[in-house]
Amino acid sequence: MKPLFKTIIPATIVAAMAIAAESCSGSGAKDTIEFETRADSVGYLVPDFYGDSVYSAARYSVVWPERIGEEDFNTLRDSLTTLTFGVRSESFEAAAHAFTRSGLNDLVQEADSGARKYESVPFNVAYDAQRANLNLISSEVTLLTPDILVIGVLNQTYYYGAAHGMKTRRFLNYSIKRHELMTVSNTFAAGYEKSILSLITHAAHEKYPDEGVLFDAPIESFSNFQVTENDIVFVYQPYDIGPYSSGILEVPVSQNDLYRFLTPEAIATLGLDN
Repeated sequence: MKPLFKTIIPATIVAAMAIAAESCSGSGAKDTIEFETRADSVGYLVPDFYGDSVYSAARYSVVWPERIGEEDFNTLRDSLTTLTFGVRSESFEAAAHAFTRSGLNDLVQEADSGARKYESVPFNVAYDAQRANLNLISSEVTLLTPDILVIGVLNQTYYYGAAHGMKTRRFLNYSIKRHELMTVSNTFAAGYEKSILSLITHAAHEKYPDEGVLFDAPIESFSNFQVTENDIVFVYQPYDIGPYSSGILEVPVSQNDLYRFLTPEAIATLGLDN
């Protein structure tokens, strides 16, 4: 695996949309954020999976912060690795390797005669096959300000024989000034869970007025959220609050509407104390 490019961005510039397009330099180390895009793809063939030739295809292309100002990425690396690849690991390389092998491992599990044989094939051959396990990950910076870095991770999977594939989208919100993740516990004040859920439910009904079947059961969680310039968007995977056919649901709630339920630290990070 080789990085595709490296970008150094002055933290005083909101440049999320430019990260993939150009490199910027010339600022001191105290006010820069350095990103690297890391990508790889693999394909495998298992020639005899209960009589079928079945493939496994895996691909990732993820944005990876290497340094934030004078801070290296140690305080954030474990969380982003886990969010991206679904495994805890001491290194990006080990987590990425486990991810690219996950679909193959499902096919070559111990059989009566021992582990099944497999061989490497081009990614496109495996990806285009009718019988295949697919694991795809991409990530992007969705917000970058002097105070906040937000990274969204899209995971798409399909396993041979399943009724359908699955998409999930998760977010990591990072306070640059505090050098810590924005989590439910340090973003939302304790004791207001019911009020926050009520706001989210009202906003969901407004955004999806024709999706009545979504809300037969109450919304009970708000742990997956995305900070945007003016809102906090609560993100739900298929089946979380609705049927698979509704897909990933994103429910924005104004930061001003949430103000009274935020911690002082979150208010400062979001710039709502000005």
